[in-house]
Amino acid sequence: MILKWISTLFLCCMSVWVHAEIYQWKDAAGRVHYSDEAPDDTDVKTVTPNTERLGVRLSKPDESAAWSEQALTNKKPSTGILSRRPQSVPEDASEDDLCEGVVGDCFTEQQDYVCKLRFSLPCKKIYHWKVCLQQDCEQKDISDRCNSPFHLLDRRPPVLTGLQMGRAMPLQALVSERDWQCLVQHGFYCDEVASESICQQRFGQSCSALKNWADEARTRCRKQRGSDCNDIDSWKQFRPLSHEERQKAGVRLATGGSTSRDLLMESLGVEQDNPDQYPQLQQALESLTGLNIRDRRRRFDCDAEWKEFKPR
Repeated sequence: MILKWISTLFLCCMSVWVHAEIYQWKDAAGRVHYSDEAPDDTDVKTVTPNTERLGVRLSKPDESAAWSEQALTNKKPSTGILSRRPQSVPEDASEDDLCEGVVGDCFTEQQDYVCKLRFSLPCKKIYHWKVCLQQDCEQKDISDRCNSPFHLLDRRPPVLTGLQMGRAMPLQALVSERDWQCLVQHGFYCDEVASESICQQRFGQSCSALKNWADEARTRCRKQRGSDCNDIDSWKQFRPLSHEERQKAGVRLATGGSTSRDLLMESLGVEQDNPDQYPQLQQALESLTGLNIRDRRRRFDCDAEWKEFKPR
């Protein structure tokens, strides 16, 4: 009876959380803030995030029930996700920050290999990109832009396209065993290279070419450089780029100069920094792969390489 009462109470709380409202208000300096708690001494406006437009699905009450039942009965989830943590992460690390409490490199060589297959970047740069751009903003003392999700999305690495929304870090402990085998082989989740029409639409290549790109890249490297192609850093530049990533990175014009398009921003209907769109942009920002700013509990040692992600 006690377990049933706890389960019922938990489900009620989860239902409230799923349908929680977000409040918007301005402080004395005119800065716009968002929170799930409304201040007493300020005029607030209730905003409702458009999760369907972002392709982000919140948990339904029946799904919350399944997870609460699992917690009470100590059953493993049926999603195929492994319970093992990455080798370099201590057991007492925070669930919100995989690198909290880690001395030295947070990610192993194998994990970095998979990240470079998928992003051409080491895991730490993908995992910390949001907090590092935020810290870079704070160091430059441009506080009027530091709290803008538009500013951070605009400066994100081009590889973080809509394809990465809702995706966890590509670590063995966070994905299914089947997806891990796909990621180790070519850097794509299995479902990303399962449909020929989608492969052509996103990359302009066949699914077979995407699955075998790493082998082809090594061959191209050997033709150009000889035998010095054992390290992924010597051939990761041949990684297939999606049309969206190419557009974000910029396309050189025949007449000189370059032009770029942010298809993710366009899909959200965003053209400029507009505080009225912050809830929508914040959801998009937090759905992209990487540690979220609200989960940061410490300052990070962000190296100079982050300077390459400049605002347009």
